[in-house]
Amino acid sequence: MFFHPIFPDLVQQGISEKVPVGTSFLAAFVVGFVLAYTQQWKLSLAMSSIIPMIAITGGLMNKFISKYMQESLKHIAEGGTIAEEVISTIRTSHAFGSQNTLHALYSARVMNARTVDLKASVWQGGALGVMFFAIYASYALAFQFGTTLVNSGEGTIFLPPPVFLVLTDPN
Repeated sequence: MFFHPIFPDLVQQGISEKVPVGTSFLAAFVVGFVLAYTQQWKLSLAMSSIIPMIAITGGLMNKFISKYMQESLKHIAEGGTIAEEVISTIRTSHAFGSQNTLHALYSARVMNARTVDLKASVWQGGALGVMFFAIYASYALAFQFGTTLVNSGEGTIFLPPPVFLVLTDPN
């Protein structure tokens, strides 16, 4: 197989920024959990209970959105094929007066793509609503349980906020 000399450069450019950024995010994730659990394990454990809900919601959202996006791209490709054929044979279509028929064919594909995109939007909006509910519910849990820990003498007023911020920071 023959590779163009530019190909390795493109791979290097594509990977060069993503690997350190991904490593940085992974390290921040691990260090954040270690710090949270070493500082206040009870609050960290309570806050970690919300992670499965966020993960399941994100997984379902990705599953349905990717399914609908593939279907939408299929309809857009069909419409693009029709447009390409019409443009390449513009004289013939004009000579036979088939502009309205060809327009209807193209418009049907675009409307199918629009319908699929609307379904994807509903799924995305619903999943994001559930995900943000989980995040805000975790805020409420952190404040309520952190206050309970402070009142019972198991924590200080300075201990819950770092744990809360480490476990709820989206980055």
